[in-house]
Amino acid sequence: MLKYKVSFLFLFIYITGAYAGDFENVDKYARSVHKSGDYKQLVHKLTDRFTDEKDKVRAIYVWITDNIKYDWNKFEHNLKKGRYHIKGRSKAEILQIKKKIKERKINDVYRTGKGVCEDYSLLFKAMCDAIGIKSVIITGKIRSNPKAIGIFPYRYKHAWNGVRINDSWYLIDATWGAGYVEKGRFHKKFEDAFFMTNPEIFIISHYPDQPKWQLIKTPVSKKEFAEFAYIFAGFYEKNILNFYPRKGIFNTKNMNNTVTLEFATIPPDIYIYKNGKLKKTKIIKKDNTVKINLSTVVNHGFAKLVVKEGHKVIPLIGYKIK
Repeated sequence: MLKYKVSFLFLFIYITGAYAGDFENVDKYARSVHKSGDYKQLVHKLTDRFTDEKDKVRAIYVWITDNIKYDWNKFEHNLKKGRYHIKGRSKAEILQIKKKIKERKINDVYRTGKGVCEDYSLLFKAMCDAIGIKSVIITGKIRSNPKAIGIFPYRYKHAWNGVRINDSWYLIDATWGAGYVEKGRFHKKFEDAFFMTNPEIFIISHYPDQPKWQLIKTPVSKKEFAEFAYIFAGFYEKNILNFYPRKGIFNTKNMNNTVTLEFATIPPDIYIYKNGKLKKTKIIKKDNTVKINLSTVVNHGFAKLVVKEGHKVIPLIGYKIK
């Protein structure tokens, strides 16, 4: 499933270990490679000039996000159609049928230039496989409703990838890296945020079916996942490095409901946005850190921490106060 613009989940972060500047030449070349032949031929053209596995994987990520559009019509069709079961006379026959279906999906998304999250992750894995880089498809749930803090998102399933680069595993979501959907229409918008994202950040929005793919020392429970604060696109765009508390539910009885944001540069003025109105509150700035006490202006409901640019309000992070 792709994110919506109104609930566009975030992320980048200094602790990802991957910056756009690190890949300027890789990105430029990847965007210059036009589709030709099949995906196996293309991925060699795309990656053979690079020696480092990280550069090869980056080229694949950039090419896919640049050339594959999210197919909202297919997403809606799949919702209506539901799941289907493959029938065969034996396990071996069923496995063979599944293999053919998977290869057909990979070829279709490559040929048509569009697909849903399963297709993005299938193509990413297939390209990695073709050049001998180990990768997996990870399925799970995502948070895409900012006002649903505290509710686990059971309904929609999502797919992304794990990839082994230079003997370490990393998390990648090419679907979310490609853009967003607004009112049923896909808008292309490349995001670095979902390439080699730090697992401690990735888990705020992506909850894998298999806990081992959280890639963190202490796995997060479904309850903890549901109660995380909600991160918007502005979190990345405004160069926020970190924030706390991670838990997104405050109690009105606690008069010290303070949120701390750490910026990469001098912090901007922060406002609280609730019920369509901006509420200015006292903030404490020290170096690149900002502290905001939500209790001073919000006694219940959902509140966003935002910045202003002219008449534009840019959401950063959301909390629920009850």
